[in-house]
Amino acid sequence: MVKLSNNRRVNIIIAVLAIVTCCFFSIYTYTDIILTTGHSIKLWYIIFGEGSIGNFYSIPYPLDTSLGCGAYDFFIYIIFAIWDLPLFIYEKISHVSFKDNYITLLYAKAILLLFLTLCAIQINRLAIKITNDKEKANWSVFAFVFSTMVSEAVVIIGGYDVISIFFTLCGIEGYLENKNKKFLFYFACAIACKMFAIFIFVPLILLKWKKLRQVIWRLIAGIGFIAVPKICFILYGRLTAVSNMDNVSVSQGSVSVSDVISHSGYLYYLWGGGEAPLQMATMPLFFGLVFILWFWCWFNRKQLSDRIIIYICLLSMSAFILTCYTHPQWVILIMPYIALLECFDWKNIPQKLFLEVSMGIGHVLWSARCASWCYGYNIVNNMLNIEEDSTDFWFMGIPNFVGKLADMVGVSIDNVWILIRNIYDVAFILLLIYLFPKSQSEANFTGNEEKCFCIKAVCGVLVLLIPLLGVYIRFNYYSL
Repeated sequence: MVKLSNNRRVNIIIAVLAIVTCCFFSIYTYTDIILTTGHSIKLWYIIFGEGSIGNFYSIPYPLDTSLGCGAYDFFIYIIFAIWDLPLFIYEKISHVSFKDNYITLLYAKAILLLFLTLCAIQINRLAIKITNDKEKANWSVFAFVFSTMVSEAVVIIGGYDVISIFFTLCGIEGYLENKNKKFLFYFACAIACKMFAIFIFVPLILLKWKKLRQVIWRLIAGIGFIAVPKICFILYGRLTAVSNMDNVSVSQGSVSVSDVISHSGYLYYLWGGGEAPLQMATMPLFFGLVFILWFWCWFNRKQLSDRIIIYICLLSMSAFILTCYTHPQWVILIMPYIALLECFDWKNIPQKLFLEVSMGIGHVLWSARCASWCYGYNIVNNMLNIEEDSTDFWFMGIPNFVGKLADMVGVSIDNVWILIRNIYDVAFILLLIYLFPKSQSEANFTGNEEKCFCIKAVCGVLVLLIPLLGVYIRFNYYSL
């Protein structure tokens, strides 16, 4: 941990928070990281003669066929497979699945800590490049790592969006350095991990290149790493057993080219659920906001500051988060830009951090209601293997407590959830207003801001207690 302050008490608080966060990381595991790890290890089984690469999406993980066959893009499985090579060796020697051993399961999840560290390094590099201020850079890293959104996405849910974020930040660095090949390469990697990176990639292209041919060729280059494997699997004709985003298995027959390319499951998930924070009854508001931003970027002829470019990245991804029914872990996609913009200017730090915390807590509570499987007792049981066949208790947690609280005060439970959702929406929008880079003039760091950063970090760590509520309910109201 980088020394952020000369205040010994602050440094002790930071060290304690880091240790506590790692402890929580070691007891939580969301099912998705287990699935993705199993499918990635399967790639090594195929390479060493147990099947054909062309059948990757139709061959299950050999040591536990219940994990299915894989549904994500091939690039992310390559990254995981490189990390998981020791697990493959372990399985070949022991004939025991990685998921049946606590140490191997913790190692599998640790890939997230690696990429979280890489993201922190990249945020530090971007902040120094833009501000030439090491203090701002260090606090930007702190604001990112100890945020509510990172806590829930990485520590609780174990989402691998942090991998895509790393490549995206590298691509932005290449863009600011006018290194076009670096920009295109890293964004191609980011998009191949999760296509959401394209929401930042397109505006950056439209800001810099104004000829249609230039834009088209760069868009093609950006989707290269995701498109080529898709085309190869389609041509092979054996891509089967794909699951939609609701984890409902599709029939075992062949998947059509249009299904593979369009990701219809993604589209239904994003705009068919009716649970987006902001939306219109007819056309998703997302398309309108994105069109306005892309239109402005295309016709803008002014040279923009690096700070404004970072803000445009935040706006573009915020349009997605605010207007689409997103999985809880995806909120981390906006956090690097929030952390950078918060520390570019020390003015209004308390207000900005307060809004970020309010937004983050509102998001966690609302998500715990909409996606209880990401925050319940199952998160702990997956890692510690407390009991088997406990599906009746898996999703116990925050909704149970909110329901009891509403009954105690005589308030409708629906009104409580509406209040939480409104807090999230309002804090999010106000934060976007506060983070707009108004000028190059900056207030000085007085040292009082350290207290605000520490309080924010404590809130981020307290969020990690949420899955333990499900454990409390399980063992205090029900018997084994």
